[in-house]
Amino acid sequence: MTDKRMEAQQAIDVLLNIVKPVETEPVPLADALGRVLAEDMIAEYDIPPFDRSPFDGYALRGEETADATTDHPVVFSVTEDIPCGSMPTMPVGKGQAGKVSTGAPMPEGTNTVIKYEETRFDEKTVSVFSYEKPGKSIIYRGEDAERGQLLAPKGTVVTPAYMGVLAGQ
Repeated sequence: MTDKRMEAQQAIDVLLNIVKPVETEPVPLADALGRVLAEDMIAEYDIPPFDRSPFDGYALRGEETADATTDHPVVFSVTEDIPCGSMPTMPVGKGQAGKVSTGAPMPEGTNTVIKYEETRFDEKTVSVFSYEKPGKSIIYRGEDAERGQLLAPKGTVVTPAYMGVLAGQ
């Protein structure tokens, strides 16, 4: 009886001689679902492109809340309202806070955000009742994807999740 098994490298060589590469074509993202990437997808931009607020609240300097208590809140003057889709028009200084919506850019000079529901506020001031650590409650520039980062390698099947990542670019 003849042994019809072949060595692994022989099998690879046979397959490589039979298989021909398929043509590639660019397609709009909306038509990419289920397709296979012909090249690595690399981030061209930082996502998000700026430090932003993760929720509605007030952007301020966290170190200024160190002495805040329920009985003795720290009061900040509100410099401006920064809705999502707008850019801050001024930096925030000592004793000041910027009112920010979810996704809004952090104003210059701030390092934390405190949620609306954890404050008492009116149009001109906001009272803070507890310490808010600097660096907490910020979505940093490039946190989701950094420019130059591999988003999806060549050969990846485009799923709805990858479509979302690629749409961000």
